[in-house]
Amino acid sequence: MASAANPAFKGLDLASGNGLGDWPTSTLEAVDGRHTFTYNYRQNHMGPKWTHQWFITRGGWDPTQGISWDVLEPTPFMVEYHGSGTHADQQLQYTTELLATRQGRHAIVNIWGGGDAGHDFKGEFFVSVSDVQFP
Repeated sequence: MASAANPAFKGLDLASGNGLGDWPTSTLEAVDGRHTFTYNYRQNHMGPKWTHQWFITRGGWDPTQGISWDVLEPTPFMVEYHGSGTHADQQLQYTTELLATRQGRHAIVNIWGGGDAGHDFKGEFFVSVSDVQFP
């Protein structure tokens, strides 16, 4: 999933724990039951349908099996709608309470782009995957 099906980036799809794709894992600790996500915009990719959508793996996910839509919760836990604004060279923060009950190892998949919401992305979009540990 991390390669967005682009063969040039297929190394990003290697499952953790197989000796080939052991990714750094960040510990996410809730503060007052909330998690804050901070990210930096470096380029201005905006349009009337531009969104960031954050998905998380389901409980019981096995990191050695990799990531696909089947192991992600079907609904994003957080969605940011940009509209036609500009955010280049800005830092944004978003806080959610939806992950306060998570424990153990998970992956967070951020899909952003100008396509339609959900799993049927059309048009230009990008993918990032973060391996995380909830205490």
